[in-house]
This record gives sequence, structure tokens and C-alpha cells, in this order.
Amino acid sequence: MNSDPHQRYEFNPQSYTSCDPKMKGKECEGGYLSSAYDFARGTNKGFYETSCFPYNPDKWDVECPEQCDDPFGIKDYCFLQDLENIKREIMNNGPVISFLFVYTDFFAYKEGVYQVIDNVSKFRQYQTVKIIGWETVENGDSYWVVENSWGETWGEDGTARVKQDDEKLVLGAIALVPRPTIQRDHAQEAAAQAGSDKLDEGKQWDIPGIAS
Repeated sequence: MNSDPHQRYEFNPQSYTSCDPKMKGKECEGGYLSSAYDFARGTNKGFYETSCFPYNPDKWDVECPEQCDDPFGIKDYCFLQDLENIKREIMNNGPVISFLFVYTDFFAYKEGVYQVIDNVSKFRQYQTVKIIGWETVENGDSYWVVENSWGETWGEDGTARVKQDDEKLVLGAIALVPRPTIQRDHAQEAAAQAGSDKLDEGKQWDIPGIAS
């Protein structure tokens, strides 16, 4: 998440599984696309920066931190449909969240443009991914560029190129877009960088770009 090209924040996704009481003991049972955003929309809830709450990939039952500053929440979120609307959102504000159905061959993906091959098994659950861009090649085919959560050893350094019109995957059929806010202390820093030394008390400050 960033308010300008020079200010970026990195958040620990375990803020959700560690700090939401509803997730206790259910860290590996899956969930819904909007669940984390419903959590982040609550009062005094949200995601902590990794500088204070480091991500631990080897342990899911991590305790919610008590020593960190207030977490970063969101004002709201919305759903997008239609390919052109999703592209426009990415161009204007940055990556969006979407999902795709997972087939066994997706685990073995290494490089190139992925599309489901014939006669492979499909898992019951879908996988949430971040769409960070797209490209159209010379023959007219288009693909999404997505960032997955399976680490940098999977795919193309943790990302994949996925064929856009593969009906088996339904990637890009729906996208979720959070509308973030920042707390006043971070807004003060942003305003100072912009040459302003005044902030309205109690005002929520939007971050227009999304990159987390």
C-alpha cells in the first residue's frame, strides 16, 4: 500500500489469522474472499507492518502483537466485475484481489502462460491471488499476471501468467478492491513530505494506490 511512489508499507497477513478471534484454530481451513477485509474494516483492527510483526511462514498460531502501533485498516471495499473494469482499476490504483479454481497441474507450474490441461483433477477450494497486471501477445491472446502466496520458489519467482479466457479457472470474473486509510501519525508524515504542516483533527486520510 502506498500514498506516493516513495512511501510503501509492507503488512503481515498473519495479522488476520492471529488477531481475529474467529480464526483461532481455523488457520488452515480456508475462508471467503471478503473475510479478511471484513476484519480490517472493524474498529482498531487491521494489518500490522512487518517491521514490528514479522511474518513467520513456519508457524500459523502466532500470537497477536501487543507492542506494535495501531494496525492499518480499511474504510471499505467493493467488488468489480467485467474485464475492462478490472483493468481500469489496476491502471488507476494498483493490484486487485481475485481468485481462481485450482487444478493439480497448477502446483507444478514453473513458467510460461498457464492454462488448465486436459484430464487433471480439480480441488474443491479456490485460491486467492493478487492480479498485478496483464499483457496481450502478438497472436491476440491475453493473460493476467498474478502474485500467488506460495513463495518465490513457485512459478516465476512467486508469480504466474494465467490465460485470461480459460473458463475452467474463472480468474478475473470478480475482483475485490479495498479502500485503505492511514492513521493520523502516518498522514502527518505524508503531509510533511508534501509541504503541509496542518491536518484536520479526526480526518481519515486515503491512500489512493494499493501495492500490498
